[in-house]
Amino acid sequence: MEINDQRPEWLRNMAEKTWNLELIISGAATYMSSHLPELTDQAFYYFLDNLNREQDIKKSMMPLLAYCFSKIIAWVLPAAFLCHFIMRAFWAGLVGLHTVFPAGIDYENLPGYRGHARDLFEKRFGTLAGYIARLDRFCNQMFAFAFTIVLFAMGLSIIYLFIFVFTNLIPQFLGDQWQTAGSTWVSLVFFGIAVLMLVAQLVLQRVDRERYPRLVGWSIKALATLPNFMLPFIYKPVNYLTMTFSSNISKRRFYTRMAVVATLVLAAFIAVFFNVSYTFRNANPYFFQDYFGEYRNEFTFYSNHYQSLTSEKEHPARVTIPDEVVEGPYLKIFVTYPKNWDQTLQKVCILPENLPDSLDRRQKRTMLDSIRIGCLANAVRLQINDSLYRNLEWQFTLHPQASIPGIQAMVPTDGFRKGKNMITVKFPSATKPDSLMLVDRVPFWY
Repeated sequence: MEINDQRPEWLRNMAEKTWNLELIISGAATYMSSHLPELTDQAFYYFLDNLNREQDIKKSMMPLLAYCFSKIIAWVLPAAFLCHFIMRAFWAGLVGLHTVFPAGIDYENLPGYRGHARDLFEKRFGTLAGYIARLDRFCNQMFAFAFTIVLFAMGLSIIYLFIFVFTNLIPQFLGDQWQTAGSTWVSLVFFGIAVLMLVAQLVLQRVDRERYPRLVGWSIKALATLPNFMLPFIYKPVNYLTMTFSSNISKRRFYTRMAVVATLVLAAFIAVFFNVSYTFRNANPYFFQDYFGEYRNEFTFYSNHYQSLTSEKEHPARVTIPDEVVEGPYLKIFVTYPKNWDQTLQKVCILPENLPDSLDRRQKRTMLDSIRIGCLANAVRLQINDSLYRNLEWQFTLHPQASIPGIQAMVPTDGFRKGKNMITVKFPSATKPDSLMLVDRVPFWY
């Protein structure tokens, strides 16, 4: 037991019995957090498909940065719980071994080590009970570190959710003018809270309380209240963990560990950010073969273009077909309808404000849907090889595996050539109405 152990007796007894509960919690947390990378990807793709209003990904940098940070948390969290689970299981094995051999390591009977070698190993390794105690403390620290990550992730998620509501969700209902206003107000609020916290901390450190009691009192109230807005619901639990760590570890070790963790997180963040950025530029990141293709084009094959080859965890491509080999008189083509297409359609498609009163509600909805599908059909440019298909019967539908909204059409195959064919889908750009942006290319064999 450490000299500075201030725990009451009931807490010591409880700590001796919680290792099995730690194993259960850590195992369950490892299993549940192992789904976080997949859920993070699904949430990000849902945002791109249904909520993102900008065709230029540079204007959606805030969600992109949040996704990169969430991806790192989704990797670190299960790794931390898994590391704790393995070390705690190893600790339990050592406890059982010490029960079988109560004497622990008997250096007098250690074969192969005599004289100075025996003294060196005895000094270096010590007793088995001492190692078990050190390993127990390490497991406890690892368990607390994992929950610190959980709490920080929750706090940052709440902050970003608040920002996201004001900058993305509210403009969906109140108009684009609210997006700029919402971003401005949210930025000002968080910047103001940060400045007030800094000022309050400086006041408490440098201002005499007897001369300026009211100013010091307001500063105390500010430091007690404002952090709850920055990290709602988790400010106290996080402080209990961080203050315990920082007050029981030397400043040098504490700041060194923080610097190492920050450096690793920054490196992982940069790697994830560049990976996602390259992906959105239709490039293949981190392929080190000199002659491997760098970009997605007609020379690259991707399984998520084909519904028969796309796994349940894989996000489908923008344009998909049932299989890579096509037979029969028709080819079914699915084209995803992302939210950012609204920018273009609002300029080229005019919906009637008033419909005839002679139509009932269902007939009015059918008429509006016919106008909408007509706008999409005129905007989408579907080309197979050198042939442009204009008069296709497009229909609204959901992707059969991912339930992503889109449109599909049945294309006659009588104009296809035997062997390799290429589907090319383009869509008018919102920023450059006279230019077409490439949606996707899909090779298939007929």
